[in-house]
Amino acid sequence: MKNTLRSNILTICFLLIAISVLKINTSFLKVSGKVIIIDGNNMPINLREEKFISDIIVLAVKGKVKTIAGQKRIPIKKISFKKYKSKTNKFGEFLLYLPPGKYTFFIKKDNSAYLNDFNGQGIFQQKSIDKNRKDLILIDDSNSLF
Repeated sequence: MKNTLRSNILTICFLLIAISVLKINTSFLKVSGKVIIIDGNNMPINLREEKFISDIIVLAVKGKVKTIAGQKRIPIKKISFKKYKSKTNKFGEFLLYLPPGKYTFFIKKDNSAYLNDFNGQGIFQQKSIDKNRKDLILIDDSNSLF
């Protein structure tokens, strides 16, 4: 009787853990996109050349990230929010699984996070992730002239 009771309790505990893990995993959304590198003189704009480079790290930061004096870069150690990471493939594509929310997406450059997209109030532009997305484009134009 004791062994059966113990076995039933262990089975119930295992099922409860399995259910909670399934709930956690189903609340994540699939987010994919592409990193595009633009270099050199891009005038006129219709002549610009886009490159795709593998192994670029993409950071998704949950929450609003303030710029430092309107700069396009911020030291990663200055970002206190939760960060999710992905690496691009040879086509510049990345994939992340994120819980729903608002995120700021950066390109990692050395020890900094780079984004040339602002909301006009001293904050890097955020994207709402409330469904699966496959349309995010991050552009690194730090070495280009317009």
